[in-house]
Amino acid sequence: MTDLFLALSLSYLLGSISFAYIAGRIKGLDLSKEGTGTLGARNAGRKLGKAAGLFILILDILKGITAVAAAGLITEQPIAPLIAWLGVVCGHCWSVFLGFRGGKGLASSAGALLLISPTLLFLEMLIMLVIITIFRNIYLAAIIATVFLPLTVWALGGHTYFITIALLIALMILYRHKNNLADLRKSPPSRWRRK
Repeated sequence: MTDLFLALSLSYLLGSISFAYIAGRIKGLDLSKEGTGTLGARNAGRKLGKAAGLFILILDILKGITAVAAAGLITEQPIAPLIAWLGVVCGHCWSVFLGFRGGKGLASSAGALLLISPTLLFLEMLIMLVIITIFRNIYLAAIIATVFLPLTVWALGGHTYFITIALLIALMILYRHKNNLADLRKSPPSRWRRK
């Protein structure tokens, strides 16, 4: 139990490192007060340029990979990677270093899943790709893929604790997309497609 708590704590602290915030500060901006106000790669790309956004995306993915890899070094308990997945996404969404502000958790989640279940990650990316192709709306794609996350884990035969943690992560990510959800609710489906 102590090892799992250590894995959770370490992954949360890793997730709490906001590369978007750091990059913004280097440029003299507080990205939590610019654009969408979220500390993620997409907002950074809009305010700092596409190259910066891509670099931050890669670093956020690496956070997820590092958290899961570190958890595997701390303990060999099968649930440890899932605990790290939960911790790193939680840290990214609510950074302890930034007054519990943060991003939306998708990139860090993807990085963690790359080690936990590449098949699950592939299916989630496929769902996003289909929705983006149809609607050209990345937020809608992210929301739908997130809704399908615990369902996809269940369909792949994941254990109860895998499904439970996937559900918790899905709820966190959906909560962080609450403004996007509100915008979608205000618009009819015919206007979900972005030009």
